[in-house]
Amino acid sequence: MPNTAASTSPTPSQSQKRYGGVPRKRNVTSRDRNGCITCRKRHLRCDKTHPKCNNCSKMNRVCEGYAKRISFCDETLSVTQKAQGMPSANPRIRPTKTTLVETRTSPKAAIAAIPEIIEDVCALQDQTIETISPNSEEPGIFDGEEWMFQDWELASWSPIDQEAVYPCAPASLPLDANSLSELSIQLDPSSINLGQIPTIAQPLSMHSALGYRFMSFPQDEKYIMRLQSNQVEGLEPILPIADVLMDETVMASHCWSAALAVSAITASKFSSTTAECMSHASHHYISAMQNLRKAFPPDSLSSMQVSGCTSGLLSWILTHLLLANFDLYRGNLSSWRRHLRTSGRIFSKWHQSILHDRRGRLLASTFARMALLVELQNSDLALTKVQDMNPGVATHLESMMEGSDSSRDRLLLLIRDVTKTELKFRHRPELQEKWARKMQLIDQKLMDWQKRLPVSELPVDTGIAESVKFAAEPGSTIPPLEVRPLSFPNATNPITSAVNYAHFLCSRMRANTRYMPNGAQSRPPNTDSTVFFICRIAAGLSPRGCAKHNAFGHGIMPALVGSYRWSSDLRIRHWINAWLRAYEDQSCREGLWNVRQARRLVSFLEDESRRRTLTSGCWGIVAARIEDENDPTCDDLSSIEEPYSFFNGNTSEDEKGGPFKAVVHSRCPTGWETDHFIIA
Repeated sequence: MPNTAASTSPTPSQSQKRYGGVPRKRNVTSRDRNGCITCRKRHLRCDKTHPKCNNCSKMNRVCEGYAKRISFCDETLSVTQKAQGMPSANPRIRPTKTTLVETRTSPKAAIAAIPEIIEDVCALQDQTIETISPNSEEPGIFDGEEWMFQDWELASWSPIDQEAVYPCAPASLPLDANSLSELSIQLDPSSINLGQIPTIAQPLSMHSALGYRFMSFPQDEKYIMRLQSNQVEGLEPILPIADVLMDETVMASHCWSAALAVSAITASKFSSTTAECMSHASHHYISAMQNLRKAFPPDSLSSMQVSGCTSGLLSWILTHLLLANFDLYRGNLSSWRRHLRTSGRIFSKWHQSILHDRRGRLLASTFARMALLVELQNSDLALTKVQDMNPGVATHLESMMEGSDSSRDRLLLLIRDVTKTELKFRHRPELQEKWARKMQLIDQKLMDWQKRLPVSELPVDTGIAESVKFAAEPGSTIPPLEVRPLSFPNATNPITSAVNYAHFLCSRMRANTRYMPNGAQSRPPNTDSTVFFICRIAAGLSPRGCAKHNAFGHGIMPALVGSYRWSSDLRIRHWINAWLRAYEDQSCREGLWNVRQARRLVSFLEDESRRRTLTSGCWGIVAARIEDENDPTCDDLSSIEEPYSFFNGNTSEDEKGGPFKAVVHSRCPTGWETDHFIIA
């Protein structure tokens, strides 16, 4: 019979007698709980040096800073009084509760009751005013033909009478307890529980420890403030980072490093300390990549198991989205697509868990928007192909853009449809009836998009703006063109409204163009007036403002290049070329596009078309684009390289105006051709 009696381990005295000698003493040094997070994770003794401990520096580790200590108050008296049924003499109020909602006094008394969070309440009030602004209401559909494209009607201009345009809009928002409670219900309906007072989600406070434990430089406080107050111009329409900064569960260490990198690199462009900001951006980018690889090893995408909590997935996706915008800002489109491709594969695998979370739906719409930008930049490298994403998930992302509240998102989807159908029309013009029907459907969708625009997003001729003209070319006898600008003075974001309307006009012009089997084009009769209208919109903008505002997006350049190609007026062509040349005074990029390369490509195609027409009699361009580096398959994060050369001050050949590659698909008398050119 086996011995089933419970066995016991030998006592220290028995162990000493059995093995003899003095028992071994573990080499462990006493530690406290005040060390840095990195040393505490590894059970090492920390020297508590601020802002980073020397142990982490010696071991080449990223010091994650020092966590805020938790202090406990003595509540013995409160517990005793509660047990005896006596009211507490000095009840302790938690600062995160909505004391304003419970108070029935005047706003001044409510503010005096909680002076420590007055700044956060003011910030919430500002956010609430923006949320319920008139432009956020559902736009109406106007009856009649006064808003149609053919009549060229403009919105009436009323610079001070905003009540005439928005009679229902409140002039101001009083800081009242009841109003704040009602607004908190309107802003976050999912947070309401019956029988429970709703709490107001406080934004990121500059006095809290959230984000500060990941700071490496004194300037990081300024970078955090830029993120909190949406001062990173152009990022909010693409990635609403301020809505995510309040959630500490999503903002892991690699998320904070990526966010600080984006804030630092955008601050470097318009700061007197450019080199210092670039150095900070380099540090935070590399730190984000290192922490990301530690948190999610190369095999995480295939082996990670998700159970319940999706905070890890959300931090994973958010970090890649931030790093993608970082690479787009510096013009590295290959790394931009790699980060987004990794985000798409994460979302495709765990989309059900992600979409069940409100924060996940926010990041999903952000990824759908950025994936659409990738397709507009180069459809051959789209992120929603079968090898990268589940087709059902790709369809769901497209439906999110169709039902988006943002007019820009819906318009970008229509621009994508126009481009795809136009390429098919040029490729197979013999199927003219089929493509014409599809173009008519897209044109109707564009008209519906215009009908849904509020009055504030329609162009206005103020009559007071000076005309914009450029000097004539040397040796030219053609007088320069004077363009009277159109503006959007009533719009919440005039640059966004102007860019949207310019693309709307250009897309309608392309949708009404027909292509013949013999290579000829049948353009709409109002092409010249459409092109001039787009020039008037551009005259109300500055290239510097467009470059800043569209640093992470689409921009107005494609609409102007399309107008240049569709127009036959030499004066309009010269005006557009001169307007685009102003980008090179500030930066050669506008979001997705390298404006200098686009101008050189258009000029090269004009010369090549004239040369081919003289030699062969016909040369019809189907598609032409700047050739990008093909993205390698990246199942792991190790294929994404840190841009050391960029941070060391090396300038790329694109920024120097050096040669670049272009691919041109064309039709000629001998058949189809695909040519690769190096444009010097």
